[in-house]
Amino acid sequence: MAHNPIHLTNGFLLTQICKLHRTCSNQQLEAIGMYKGQELIMCELWQQNGLTQSDLVDRLAVQPSTLTNALNSMEKSGLVQRKPDDNDQRVSRVYLTEHASEIWPQVQQVWDDMEARTFANMTIEERVLLRRLLMQVYDNLSNMPD
Repeated sequence: MAHNPIHLTNGFLLTQICKLHRTCSNQQLEAIGMYKGQELIMCELWQQNGLTQSDLVDRLAVQPSTLTNALNSMEKSGLVQRKPDDNDQRVSRVYLTEHASEIWPQVQQVWDDMEARTFANMTIEERVLLRRLLMQVYDNLSNMPD
């Protein structure tokens, strides 16, 4: 069976695109005092404030230690605060602060700018098709056995 050289595969291209997107968005986010991945945590909390740390680990598909480090940094920056769960003191819930609400429009603007830059010169139809295809790729990968 013939194999494509790795650097010519769609998976390699997707990896390179993801790295480049992350680098560009990180540069813009650092300008407003945020660091790698913090906006993704904020996004989850913006949708449902008061998630547990284990909820965030599952939703973001990160290691617990990675999330803990990010939350520690975000807590020091005044973006989140952790509080014990009302029903189970062993469980910690994460809440956005007022400061996070104040800078959220800037975070949204960074993502809007990245969206425009990333998909410039594509028609609406091409963007819709790309989204459908990427959702299929996501489903394929998320349904893989561990």
